[in-house]
Amino acid sequence: MKTSWKRLGMTAGLVVAIVASQPTKAKKVVDIHPCGKCPSTSVCGQGNEVPKLCGPTRNGPWTESTYSCCCCVDGGQSNWFWGG
Repeated sequence: MKTSWKRLGMTAGLVVAIVASQPTKAKKVVDIHPCGKCPSTSVCGQGNEVPKLCGPTRNGPWTESTYSCCCCVDGGQSNWFWGG
């Protein structure tokens, strides 16, 4: 049986394309972290914050919120924040 170099090259290229399209571990990292210490200047509703997700546990339930409204209010230190 004669192997065609063109066919072999096309097959190898297809395999490389499929492997390259798969998500890597770096892409799967989710930025979920417990609320930490807040600066004394953090006030819920600061205009420079972009809303992300806030929840009472690492698994949610999630609601849209900013970091200061999720973490820097009374009782917020036990919340979890999903965002940068």
